[in-house]
Amino acid sequence: GMVTRADLETHILSLPEGRRRPADGQNLGQWRAEIAAGMVIAQALRAKGEELAVEPGFADRVREAGESALIRASKAALIDSRIVIDEEELRRFYDDNPDEFGHPEQIRLRHIYRRVSRDAEPDERDGARREMEEMLARLREGAHFGDLARKHSDSETAHLEGLIGRLSRGSLDPALEEIVWNVADGEFSEVIETPVGFHIFRVDDHLEPFHTDYEDARARIFRRLTKEERASLEQEVFQRLLDESQALYRPELLDADPAPAADEPLFSLGDDMTTVGDVDAYRQSIPFLRLRETPAHDWLAAAAMNRLLLWHARQTDLASDAAVAAEIEAAERQAMARIGADHYLEKRIEERVSSGALEEFYEQNYKRFQTPLQYQLRLI
Repeated sequence: GMVTRADLETHILSLPEGRRRPADGQNLGQWRAEIAAGMVIAQALRAKGEELAVEPGFADRVREAGESALIRASKAALIDSRIVIDEEELRRFYDDNPDEFGHPEQIRLRHIYRRVSRDAEPDERDGARREMEEMLARLREGAHFGDLARKHSDSETAHLEGLIGRLSRGSLDPALEEIVWNVADGEFSEVIETPVGFHIFRVDDHLEPFHTDYEDARARIFRRLTKEERASLEQEVFQRLLDESQALYRPELLDADPAPAADEPLFSLGDDMTTVGDVDAYRQSIPFLRLRETPAHDWLAAAAMNRLLLWHARQTDLASDAAVAAEIEAAERQAMARIGADHYLEKRIEERVSSGALEEFYEQNYKRFQTPLQYQLRLI
């Protein structure tokens, strides 16, 4: 491959703004040379990829890369271009949600709670008080508050070592407020009786009032409102494209009992179809934690949205736009480079397998490839 000075300048200008200059302390000439070398390597990989055009799957990978670029362009036109968050909206959100951008003086509070029924006999209530007095004595002698809370507290906070959380003034009953706000950091209250039992409170620390100025909060507000607006527009566009395309979309079948046949369509638009079997394959192909992040319903909705965006792009001949055509061409070139890189990687692996290098590496590092018996756990 060959990279001219003009090619290099054009490529640098196409980079995101934050990457158009060397990092602090990096030599300018070395930075430019590394970029040029990367461009030459990319050309070589694309050339290798083009040589593999006759290989099975080549055309599909290049086509899918181009379609992905077209989907992104369609989404930008239908959704991203309509997201407008003005200064007035940002300021209004800031003014309407003061608790999100600061807090008044607060305490971080824990407690140990002994439940006693409102209609308990006096002897039972006296016995509970004695137990709590003994526990307070142990705390003052150095016992760990969290350990005692886990073992003895009747509160739902027991598994959190008694942690109630951060509280502002006015969060508790006035009688309790007067007590806990006068407990020093790291100290304990006396045993406090309430109609439903006894408490020992511990104040971890007092937190000074905190406030974030609008200018410091502005970027965070902008990201949040943009995300919310995008989600709303995506739902609107999704439904509109479903209606316009008259596509079949039946996500309710995922919850049907008995389960439908594997070839039952969940989404269908022209030649594009996603079946129950496709969703089952998705569920089986990814780790459990990723399935929690993107459950089957979300995956199906995203897949359907992509096919609808592609349909719309074709209906409106979006690919004829010069900028979009350039993005598609760039995506297809990158796909060819990845195909070339995969080819080189496969050749290297074959060489190392045939030479025994992989087996030798395993023998020297076998402990890195061992794991204990593991279980995949689900629970309700």
